[in-house]
Amino acid sequence: MVEAVLNDNLRWDINETRGLVELRFGIAQREKFNAYVKPFNHRLYHASYHFQEIQRLLREVIDDKLVEKDIVEILLVEFDSFLPTLIKIEAHMIACAQSTHSVNDIFAHAAYFALGINLTENRIKAAKDINFKNVMNKILEENFSDIRNSMMQLLDHDLYKNLEN
Repeated sequence: MVEAVLNDNLRWDINETRGLVELRFGIAQREKFNAYVKPFNHRLYHASYHFQEIQRLLREVIDDKLVEKDIVEILLVEFDSFLPTLIKIEAHMIACAQSTHSVNDIFAHAAYFALGINLTENRIKAAKDINFKNVMNKILEENFSDIRNSMMQLLDHDLYKNLEN
């Protein structure tokens, strides 16, 4: 089973979704859906990797020194020696934020094609307008009751609220 963990309560069985998309809409629609699955998983991995690197660098540079010195002393006296690592941390923070933010849009595209919204008369016309909020509005309009509750859980999750901003 290929699975994406969206949060502690939401897991997405991607293979099952692929099969259901093909069964309902055909191979061409499954391929459109598939085009967003790999980037979705990659961005989740990228965000996790960059977050772990931030933690590792902070542990190596700051935490290990806190055993010997006060944080103020470390930052005031040894700031120049930390600068290269702080720049690396900043780069990882930016990459983590970008990867996390892109998961939102990629997921919206995957849901858009998985549900066949692109095949409806009320489809979203411009690709740039396919985003989580617009896809969610289509789900509410078209009454996709099976997925609506899961999508509402995502909208109510703190992570989504942070991504939205």
